[in-house]
Amino acid sequence: MDSSNGKFDYVRKPVVLLAIGLIIGLIFCITGIILLSTSTETKGYEVTNDYTDCKYFDNPNERCKDVIARQPCACYIALNISEQMEAPVTAFYELESYELITGPYSKSRDDQQLSGHLSPTPAASCGNYSYVQTPDGQKKPIAPCGALADFMFNDTFSLQVNSEYVPTINTGLISDDEKEPFHNPEGNLEEAFKQFSKPINWPRNVTQLDRVHPENNGFQNEHFIIWMKTDLKRKPTWRVNVADDNFANGLAPGSYNLRVEYAYPASRYDGKRLFVLSSRQEVVNKSRRDAGIALLSIGVIILVIAISLLVLRKWERCRNCLRSAYKGPIPAQDN
Repeated sequence: MDSSNGKFDYVRKPVVLLAIGLIIGLIFCITGIILLSTSTETKGYEVTNDYTDCKYFDNPNERCKDVIARQPCACYIALNISEQMEAPVTAFYELESYELITGPYSKSRDDQQLSGHLSPTPAASCGNYSYVQTPDGQKKPIAPCGALADFMFNDTFSLQVNSEYVPTINTGLISDDEKEPFHNPEGNLEEAFKQFSKPINWPRNVTQLDRVHPENNGFQNEHFIIWMKTDLKRKPTWRVNVADDNFANGLAPGSYNLRVEYAYPASRYDGKRLFVLSSRQEVVNKSRRDAGIALLSIGVIILVIAISLLVLRKWERCRNCLRSAYKGPIPAQDN
């Protein structure tokens, strides 16, 4: 009986220990994954306003979308901020049916040109947006060429509080990695683009997109890059300037007026236009993240050890079985 129990314990104990190891490893891994997935949270809030049908300030009976076919149009919209919007505060525009504009034209561009290598012969993909006809009958190449650049959105927004404009900055809206594919040609910018025309439907040349920040012009203009990045449906247009002492902490609760310079033709886009003011940002809980990484790492190590021992045990048992099979029965001894 004792030898039988001893044999049973010999077989059972390693199996139980391996099972416990696998369970502990799985628990550690699952807990680590949960901690990692919940270590990032979104803080802040945002205000969204549909300004599609906003009324012409000089004639409230008319909508700006109907007026801009014959003249510029501005409208005002009341915004109520119910709680403190902690810095950084960013303004976005969003075209609900953005893909209807960019979808058919996303390939109509010259990436070689956008990288700073100007050529008198734009890429074939730019199609009808490659050249303009000059008064003397010559063809002048367009930079940036293509339908996507030509369709660049140009509604603009400003925010007022207590009859004063909120100071804003229109740079620092995207990361350096997002800017990487876009480069200006070397040398003087005006000289480099001298032999090129602005896109057909642009009011000014690519070298004059930002008159406040000269370095934010050409193909490196952030608004231009943001428009060309078709994966961004919600597009940043400016951020509140925290260098101003009155707005160092963002936007205080209260009533604001949004001024919209309605410029993008309804004939080109007739869907919803949204203005979004947001203080939302992702915040990482470092202690939770570090705990998640630690538990996941320990769990993986335990699982690897447990599985390795399980495989080793199986292999050992198979080897013993093979030995027994090859040895065969012991022959009887003659007396």
